[in-house]
Amino acid sequence: MKWEEIDREALIAAIETELPEIGQYFDLKTGEVLTIVGTVWVGTEDDGALDRIARANRELAHQVRAEPSRYELLPSIAPEAAFRWMQEFTATVSDQRLRAKLQKVLHDCTDDCFQAFRRALLRAPLKERERYFAFRNEKIAEFIDTWLEGKIGKAKVKR
Repeated sequence: MKWEEIDREALIAAIETELPEIGQYFDLKTGEVLTIVGTVWVGTEDDGALDRIARANRELAHQVRAEPSRYELLPSIAPEAAFRWMQEFTATVSDQRLRAKLQKVLHDCTDDCFQAFRRALLRAPLKERERYFAFRNEKIAEFIDTWLEGKIGKAKVKR
């Protein structure tokens, strides 16, 4: 597979989207990202009773199970890594008030730390929000590159 065949935008979106009962798979042959609803993997519903989308999802799930060496479950970003990214970004904020606010959010971190950080950013100037999401996307791209290097080889992972 060539680097150009990899749907990087789909990879970024899939890795950012973590939902229960949803499996995101990377096709090592084509570079595509496949989304499978987990509840389709089990069950004995008659195929005739399933709608077209559910049948297609079930077929995709069977395909992934039939060729496990071709499909890789996409990894999740560890919360600790995402937290470090927020810390790294915060250190680059030039507006002292915003930087102090973000540092306080990170210092007082509770179960909703990520949401609190995003809420604080929502009150920040648009330019800073855009800068954060560009920073985060670059971190996710680096995460993806490292993961891909382990799956398809370093020589093939070039931008």
